[in-house]
Amino acid sequence: MYALFKVFFIKIRLGCDGLFAGEWFVIFMFAVCFLEAGCMVEFGSNEQICGNGIVEGEELCDGDDMGGETCASLGLGEGDLKCRLNCLQFDATHCTAASECGNGVLQAGEVCDGDDHGDETCVTMGYDGGELGCFSDCTSFDVSDCEGPGPVCGDGIRQGVEVCDNGVLAGETCETQGFYNGVLRCLPDCSGFDVSGCWGYCGDEIKNGEELCDGGDLGGVDCESLGFGGATPECLPDCAGYDTSGCVTWVSITGGNFNMGSEDGYTNERPVHAVTVNDFEMTESQITVKQYSRCVDREICTEPSTYHSTCNWNQSGYEKHPVNCVSWFQAGAYCSWIGGRLPSESEWEYAAKSRGQDVVYPWGNEVATCDFAVMGEVESGCGTGRTWEVCSRPLGNTEQGLCDMAGNVWEWVLDWYHINYEGAPDDGSPWEEPDGMYRVSRGGGFSNDHDYLRTTYRGFYDPALHYISRGFRCAKNTH
Repeated sequence: MYALFKVFFIKIRLGCDGLFAGEWFVIFMFAVCFLEAGCMVEFGSNEQICGNGIVEGEELCDGDDMGGETCASLGLGEGDLKCRLNCLQFDATHCTAASECGNGVLQAGEVCDGDDHGDETCVTMGYDGGELGCFSDCTSFDVSDCEGPGPVCGDGIRQGVEVCDNGVLAGETCETQGFYNGVLRCLPDCSGFDVSGCWGYCGDEIKNGEELCDGGDLGGVDCESLGFGGATPECLPDCAGYDTSGCVTWVSITGGNFNMGSEDGYTNERPVHAVTVNDFEMTESQITVKQYSRCVDREICTEPSTYHSTCNWNQSGYEKHPVNCVSWFQAGAYCSWIGGRLPSESEWEYAAKSRGQDVVYPWGNEVATCDFAVMGEVESGCGTGRTWEVCSRPLGNTEQGLCDMAGNVWEWVLDWYHINYEGAPDDGSPWEEPDGMYRVSRGGGFSNDHDYLRTTYRGFYDPALHYISRGFRCAKNTH
């Protein structure tokens, strides 16, 4: 009888008939085997194996086993920590923290960092051997201690630091480089690609490929062809569509007869008189900062005043607010640019009354509150002290869908102001004979109470001046 006695970590394979056949166990044991029993014992050392997915010995990691370490535990933010092929270094290139050159950990944006070269060596760089280094800025390898001639640019073999070599482009094409077509070439020093033979990419101001537009090249599209009014839309940054926020939406108003003014209002709202209005169109909303800016960009309109902190021009985040602090003349210039004009006072009142109905407010007779309009119910601007985005109070819309016909900003109209309606036009045209120095504005503004928001209330102001509560909308004849 023969026995072996060992006390240590071993790998043991039991080959007894039908007993634990083919199984491996790592045990701490006092091993006894009797040869007469027909057992065979194979002893092996506890050697470290990189690639078996288990951190052993001097390994920092192995496969998916990070030894408990994460991007966060290494101080590198969130992300997916991985293991290098040698099991002695972490791959932190997928961690989210900004790279810090000099910390000895290769992170996103770095080629190498200290002794961390990723999986690169002198051999993988195309040399025979030697010690690969990293330059102090972490942007490139130092191959001065590598042995052998190294890669040869121009031999048609891509190796080492070469991005490409002659016609060997590593699978890259003009398309993968962000272009639409053409011939990609390698730079003479093999350090990158020559894209001069490629053509067409989003941002080159030329509509090509599958682009709908590119910068200023809209492919002949304008606001009207997209179903809006105004001049031209803008191209989206991805060249896949249009930004129509600079366009205007026209609403058709069918003409008719109505009684203009109010016997219950102020003296300048009287006498009530019959007016016939022809079909016309009016912009759905008050003209916004964004819409007005398109006219300024083309040097047709002048910039609004910024004399007050509540003037919306050049204030970030107010692009969809009504443009205010504009004079009567500036309002007219914009409307003319988009093919329209300011509405006459009778057109304005007819539209505000949902085609001339006998109503106090655009939505009906329920008294004005912040549910219906941007106004000074308790505090100015419904608590903001200024305007809101246009069409932010849909309950206050007219039956035709015009928004903000009461509140937000007063709206300039074409007419000269007269102290009453004696002798006023009855055909829907503007009162063009002056009786003083003021033009009419309508609708009330963000600082006014319910009385000023009535459909018949008339304001009057110097047309050359700028006011924080004055804006406008446009109208045009129906063709």
